[in-house]
Amino acid sequence: MALLLLPCVSWKPSSPSQSAFPPSSVARQPPPALAGRLSRRAALHQALLPAAACFVACPLPSRAFDNRLPPDELELKYKTPRTPGPKPTDIGPDAAGGLKPCIDGKPHCFSSSPETFEDNDLYNADYGTTADWLVEPFRYEMALPAAVDDVKAAIAAYPPGQNGVDGGGFKVIEERVAADSAYIYVQFEARRRGYIDDMEFSLKDGIANVRTSSRLGYLDMGVNAKRFNWFAARLGGIKGWRTKPILSKGHEEYFALNGVTDAEVVLARPKS
Repeated sequence: MALLLLPCVSWKPSSPSQSAFPPSSVARQPPPALAGRLSRRAALHQALLPAAACFVACPLPSRAFDNRLPPDELELKYKTPRTPGPKPTDIGPDAAGGLKPCIDGKPHCFSSSPETFEDNDLYNADYGTTADWLVEPFRYEMALPAAVDDVKAAIAAYPPGQNGVDGGGFKVIEERVAADSAYIYVQFEARRRGYIDDMEFSLKDGIANVRTSSRLGYLDMGVNAKRFNWFAARLGGIKGWRTKPILSKGHEEYFALNGVTDAEVVLARPKS
C-alpha cells in the first residue's frame, strides 16, 4: 500500500485565547497541489464501497431452476458453489432423427442412437468394443403432433427429486417441431452441487430417440438410468407408446461401476 506524506503546516495563534493547536479546518486541509488528487481518490473510494460491500455480503446468484425442491438442512448448513459444467455444443438431431452416441467412455450416459462409421468393414469387424450405453428408442404409433404433446406433458409432469435425483429442477431449453420431425432439449439439475445433465428427445417416423448424459465426472451413481426409466414408464403407460427400461442385463458395466441395482433404478410405472 502506498504511503502518502503531507508536508507540515506552520501556524501560530493570533491571541492568547486561541488554542496552541491549529483549527481542524487547517490541520485537515491538504496543500493545493494535492487537493485534486485526494478528491479523485475519495470519489473512487466512495464509488467502490457498495461493490465491495456486496462482494462480501451479497449471495452468489443461484443456477437452480424455478421448479427445484426447497433447500434442505444440508444445503443451508454447507453452502457449496454450484458446478453446472459447460453446455455441450455438439448435440441435437441429425437428418435422420438420430442423436449423439455416448463416445466418451464414461458410464454416465445413455443414447438410443448407435455410433456410425464411414467404413462399413470397420463397423462390422469384431474389435472388442461394447455399447453398454446403447438403449432401445421409444416408439409411438400415432400422429407426430400427438406424440409431441405426450412427450411435452411427460416433461411437465416430471417431479424434481424423483427417486432421489434432479432435486435442482429442470427446464426445457430448446423445442423444434417441423412437419415430419420434432426435437426437445431439457436440462436437469442436481439439488446440492448444481450439476447439469442434458436430455434430448428426437421424434421422427414413429421413433423417439432419447439421450441423457452428465456433463462432469466419471460416474453418475445411477442418475441417468433413473431419469430415463421415469420417462420410459410414463410414456409406456400411454396407449400407442412402447418403451423399454434400462436394466442391468446388457448394461452390466454401468450398473457395476455405479453400484446400483435394477430395483434402485426402476420405479412403479407413474400414472399418466
